[in-house]
Amino acid sequence: MNKPTHLFNSTRSLVRSNLIWRLATLGFLGATLWLLRTTHAAAPEEKTVEVAAVRVTRRDLANRVEFGAEFRPYQEVDLHAKVSGYLTWISVDIGDQVKEGQVIAQLEIPELEDDLAEAQALAERNQQEVKRAEAGSRDTHLLSERLASVEKARPNLIPQQELDTANARDEGAQAGVAAAKLAVREAQAKASRLAAMVKYSKITAPFSGVITKRFVDPGALIQAGTSSGSQAGPIVRLSQLNKLRFDLVVSIQYISTIRVGDPVEILFRSGESATVKISRFTHRVDSDTRSMIAEADVDNSDLKITPGSYASAVLHPDHRSQVLTVPLQAVSGETTPSVLRINERNELETRPVKTGLETPSLIEITDGLKEGDLVMVGGRDRVYSGLKVHAKLMVAGEVK
Repeated sequence: MNKPTHLFNSTRSLVRSNLIWRLATLGFLGATLWLLRTTHAAAPEEKTVEVAAVRVTRRDLANRVEFGAEFRPYQEVDLHAKVSGYLTWISVDIGDQVKEGQVIAQLEIPELEDDLAEAQALAERNQQEVKRAEAGSRDTHLLSERLASVEKARPNLIPQQELDTANARDEGAQAGVAAAKLAVREAQAKASRLAAMVKYSKITAPFSGVITKRFVDPGALIQAGTSSGSQAGPIVRLSQLNKLRFDLVVSIQYISTIRVGDPVEILFRSGESATVKISRFTHRVDSDTRSMIAEADVDNSDLKITPGSYASAVLHPDHRSQVLTVPLQAVSGETTPSVLRINERNELETRPVKTGLETPSLIEITDGLKEGDLVMVGGRDRVYSGLKVHAKLMVAGEVK
């Protein structure tokens, strides 16, 4: 009786163990599936990063270089007297505008006027001497011709000595006329020279301008400007101010790039600006400053610009027409420049490039990109090649 009962209990224990193992296996599989589903559902999807981007476009590029510059009068001269004398009157003072040829001062030179009158009288007297000599020459010449006619008609009638004397007197009379004429020319030359000296007693303006300095007053003794004496000094200083020279000091590295006719932007201290063109330059480098002076002519008809004042001159020595450009922020500052190009899959890819002319905001791309390519602008700290991005297109610094 006990044996069947024991067998039954053993069988029931075995069935129970199998059932527990199967239930445990099913539970483990279920837990594994649940865990896998939960883990898959919790895994984050790859995000798309928003970045600023620009199109590669063609533009005209020119770099910008700024120099110091000074305004100078177009012409300026200190007016001296060519003769010595006392200043009778002066009609101008500083700030007065004068016209070319205008008399601005008068010297008193009485002894010079006396010398002129004497020279003119001498020239007139010599003219009378010429007339007297010509009259005597005509008489001696007629006598010589008559004797020659008689000698021809009746040979040996007139002694040969008398014929020779008549010819000599004729030649002497002609020489006297020539000497009288020479004396007239000498007297006239002296009178002309003295007349010019008297004319120099009037000080006239050689060009239209402004009196910027006055050195003497009426009654002053003025020494001739041609004199080497230490007392010789100017009467006034005349400056042409309706047109000015704008002198800019160009550094040696830019000398080979500037040309006559290149535009120059003038930046005034007041904040105003104007554009002129280079008119000329010295063609010589200063050995001390390693620079060269270039000049631009500036209209100053309204006399608003004061000579001696300073301004800034802006040049664009390098020019490029319709070249591929990107903003400076799009190019890395590494030894080998590169950009992050956004490809057709909206992924970033590193693209090495070759660069050319650089301006404060743009840089020329000579190789590595083509027109219309989309490149990222800005820092690269949180981005990398292969990153999925959404491009916010920038145009002239603003989001499009």
